[in-house]
Amino acid sequence: MLYSKIKAICYVYATSILSFGVNLVLANKLGDEMFGYISLGIAIGGVLLAIVNLGMDKTLLRFLNSNHLKYNQSHILNAFFVNRLLILLFIIILLIIVCTIKQDYNNKTSIILYGFIVYQCLLGFYPKGIFEFTGEINIQNKLVFIERLVVFLLVCIFTFLLSFKLIQETYFMALLVLCIIFARFTSIIGQYSCFIPNLNFHNQVLNIKEDVKIGKVFTVAFLLNSTMFYGNQFILSITGNIREVASLGLALQFCLIVQLAQSQIVRFFNKKIMNDKGNVYLYDNIKISVYVSLPLVLVYLSVVIVSKGMFFQTGFDNLINHSYILALWLVFLGPGLIINQYVVANSIDSTYLKGVVLSVFLSITLSIIILKYVGGKYIAFSLMFPHLLSIIYQYYIVRNCNVKKT
Repeated sequence: MLYSKIKAICYVYATSILSFGVNLVLANKLGDEMFGYISLGIAIGGVLLAIVNLGMDKTLLRFLNSNHLKYNQSHILNAFFVNRLLILLFIIILLIIVCTIKQDYNNKTSIILYGFIVYQCLLGFYPKGIFEFTGEINIQNKLVFIERLVVFLLVCIFTFLLSFKLIQETYFMALLVLCIIFARFTSIIGQYSCFIPNLNFHNQVLNIKEDVKIGKVFTVAFLLNSTMFYGNQFILSITGNIREVASLGLALQFCLIVQLAQSQIVRFFNKKIMNDKGNVYLYDNIKISVYVSLPLVLVYLSVVIVSKGMFFQTGFDNLINHSYILALWLVFLGPGLIINQYVVANSIDSTYLKGVVLSVFLSITLSIIILKYVGGKYIAFSLMFPHLLSIIYQYYIVRNCNVKKT
């Protein structure tokens, strides 16, 4: 068990380092203006992936926990995959329509923007729920690591070609987007194949009433949380601050160093949380998350400061300012993820949703106020403060929860 956990941590950090490397190379080569469009694409895709996912992972985990002997696991996963694919195709068609109306399909910024929207949306395909249920998270960790390694190598190769002018910048963008999307989709097929030997694309549309309910509340909550997380970048882009989007987006990408570890802790304790009647271990699990988060936050700040000095002497002016604010946010993000899993376990979805709605409203309002009176330099407070209030609210409802677990 200890070896398995150490192995999982190694995979997670290796994956995090590769993701960090991809962003570092792209930001350094493309500059803050072009990287701003990458950040914006990731932000838009981060919101849309909530629609692609439809709350299925949260619902699947709860569903399998109480019905694992009654239903065909492969059939449900196959249905999930096909339904997500149909939703993604619909989103791609909408993007093509928007691109056609704007007539900017030959624009290199549009290629990188729309490409990274699709790339981020594909995260909604990851079948995290089944790996958490079976306890085989290292299989998924390994596949994701291979995916990120391939993406990192592709980015390095294409950047090398661009540096020596062996490829035009527009072709660089197009090839980069196509290859990283293919790498991620191949990884997704591999993850599903661990449980489904042959994916079947026929007669697999999910019957909501007979198979498993789509997590409507989780979808809305995920959508709202994504809006709270990325909303300030939308507002910055609308007001023409694309370089500020780049600084904030890069700071958020560096946050992956800490976020992946925090998510891994939740995955380790998933079964324990789902079976924690009376929420006996809530406080202990929160303490563990804090102990892990604090040293990682210091690493995060160190990496950002060193990177700014080494790779970004020009551009990304407010990268460090955003990072200081996000460091405070990361400290309580870990406990927040633990508390959120207790919300899932206790089935208190509607109460939880009310808190999320208020947090999003506060986040958007703060973004507008900060941008108007202070400037983009402190826009990250519009994420930190509302999210902190949301976590405190979730903790309150979990501690006072009288819902009986099934």
